[in-house]
Amino acid sequence: MYLVEPTPLSTARLPIPGLRAHLRLGTGFTDDTAQDALLEQVLRASLAEVERFCAKAVLIRDFVWTTHA
Repeated sequence: MYLVEPTPLSTARLPIPGLRAHLRLGTGFTDDTAQDALLEQVLRASLAEVERFCAKAVLIRDFVWTTHA
């Protein structure tokens, strides 16, 4: 049995601004979004770990389930 996500979760659906606000990262600089790439990686890794631990999808998205009969 295989569960595959055919298309990765889009960056637009990740709550990066919310995480940035929660972590109270610096604001008012010329480039407030400098750390967004790192925050995206952290969010994706955290999401994968929580979903693995709970065996449930946290965000709604499409999966392909293949079974062997």
